[in-house]
Amino acid sequence: MEYSPGLKYGYGIFETLFFNGDLEDFDRHMKRLNKALLSLNMNPVDTNEIYNRSMSELKNSHHNAIRVSVYQGNHQVITYETRFTEYKPFYRVRFSEIIRHSSEPLLQIKTSSHLSYYLEKKSLETVDEAIHFNEKGHLTEGIYTNIFFVKDGVFYTPAIECGILPGIYRQKVVETLKNIGIPLKIGYYNREDIESADEVFMTNALIKIMPVRELEGKIFQENLYTKLLIKEML
Repeated sequence: MEYSPGLKYGYGIFETLFFNGDLEDFDRHMKRLNKALLSLNMNPVDTNEIYNRSMSELKNSHHNAIRVSVYQGNHQVITYETRFTEYKPFYRVRFSEIIRHSSEPLLQIKTSSHLSYYLEKKSLETVDEAIHFNEKGHLTEGIYTNIFFVKDGVFYTPAIECGILPGIYRQKVVETLKNIGIPLKIGYYNREDIESADEVFMTNALIKIMPVRELEGKIFQENLYTKLLIKEML
């Protein structure tokens, strides 16, 4: 069998794109993909080829998302996996016992070495997501999501330096809030900060903006600011 560091070590990068008649935010995803590939000494991909192959795969399925993975080996390999993402009106969330380390460079790119993420997601049972903190006690992100919370009309989200993935939809939320003049603070927050929040929501390319209804037994009833943001970004 041919030696493959992609298979042996999870040496690869992936992007998951939402399909709604077209591939949403395709250029942003490809820019991040090629930047990550270069950071791991891999070759950039032909984005036109990725687009055409992805559209072909999706049109032959009944799915609404596709994962494009690029693996390192004697020859760089690209795989395509279509999937269906179900709509949910809200998430129930708990705090994770797993500590993220802010200095881990792989947290800021979408590597294929995601076994720990997969196993934690499978273990959730009665909730939809888990919120992580880093070694300094700072709020970071979910298993597959970025986190925002609202308090007294101000939006908050952890800084990338906390050890998070700079999500495509996270950046779109940041840009939207700035454009419409809603106060946003990006920084370092702890468990008490998010526990005392008025609203919490999570983001990624597939779920867009997902309101959190319950966090460790605390119920968020209205999510008024979250709903306004969802309406603004439709």
